[in-house]
Amino acid sequence: MPLHTVAIDWRPALFRAFGIGRYVRNMVAGIIEADSSIRLELLAVFMRGRAERIAKYPPVASPRVSVHGMALPARLWGSLASIGFSADRMLSRAQLFHDTDYFVTPCRKLPRVVTLYDAAWRADLGHVDSGQSRKMELAVRDLVATRPEVITISQAARDELIDFLSLQPDRVHVTPLAPDPLFSIPARAETLDQARLLHGLSVPYVIHLGTLEPRKNVRMLVRAHARAAAIRGGLGLVLLGRRGWRHHEVLDEISQSPARDSVRWLGDVSDEVCAALVQDAAALAFPTLHEGYGLPAIEGMAAGIPVVLSDLAVLHEVGGSHAVYCDPHDESRWVEALLTAVDDPRARILAQSFGRAFAAASTWRLCGERTMAAYRSCVGRF
Repeated sequence: MPLHTVAIDWRPALFRAFGIGRYVRNMVAGIIEADSSIRLELLAVFMRGRAERIAKYPPVASPRVSVHGMALPARLWGSLASIGFSADRMLSRAQLFHDTDYFVTPCRKLPRVVTLYDAAWRADLGHVDSGQSRKMELAVRDLVATRPEVITISQAARDELIDFLSLQPDRVHVTPLAPDPLFSIPARAETLDQARLLHGLSVPYVIHLGTLEPRKNVRMLVRAHARAAAIRGGLGLVLLGRRGWRHHEVLDEISQSPARDSVRWLGDVSDEVCAALVQDAAALAFPTLHEGYGLPAIEGMAAGIPVVLSDLAVLHEVGGSHAVYCDPHDESRWVEALLTAVDDPRARILAQSFGRAFAAASTWRLCGERTMAAYRSCVGRF
């Protein structure tokens, strides 16, 4: 059966602070670029500020993209769906539905594709609190129970999900991500000035993108920065990211750091300011303990700065031979790597040429092409 119309859960794209939102927005643009005939029906059902968010974060401009849905509390939708008010009634032509945010959209008739980003929520890993772990596992099990085609974002995530959830390998598809175009476009002068005013540092700095939570290993980075700053006076550290589980532990680590005056936690900023801060940094550090992909790694490469990453299989997928890798538990190695990334001019030259070119080869069009392949596989089973 020819595939002509797909419905996608668009809600995450309307909440800029979440990494999933950036993925959904860029994926939709990539699909439209990759396939000249496909039509997308984007479904946004939630209550608070719906009209304002849709106006603020519109989808890619195309006559083949339309936004559907209504202002309705998500907690009520399941009850209404049980009496026939499901997503099918809001979608005019869709042949399948793509769930993008760990939520089984009430949709009775359409076959499904779901994106599962990783399994960092597993209780045995200890990366989230026990209640959140149970909640996430229930959500994922509910999604898998719909017998969907599964999309994930790296080969490492695919292997983990197949093993942990006993998925059929031929129904799990990898659609690698790409940097947001903002990171490769030089920031406007006024945006760069805004970014510099925000962090207030007059010294080179290392930047980290990610939620303040144990999985991101930020406390180790704060300690490594303090040791590096003691060797190389004036080195700064800029942290971008929301408060997460046990975030107070990171804030306590900062307050106790001998280099605390050169550490800035800026919380959440606009995408434009985020890109400017990355471009202006001396290096990007990403000492994470577990990832489905690791988007900050390729965003740093797209910005043309040296990147220092955890020595994880998934990050080798993302960074290839154009990053420096360190054991996430080896603080001394991180000190050494940060000093080299900041002070060795060859590191910047290589990042601006080979690293940037490597990142440019990862495109949202390719993500769109592989997403369309997963859609066709889904439709072909029915």
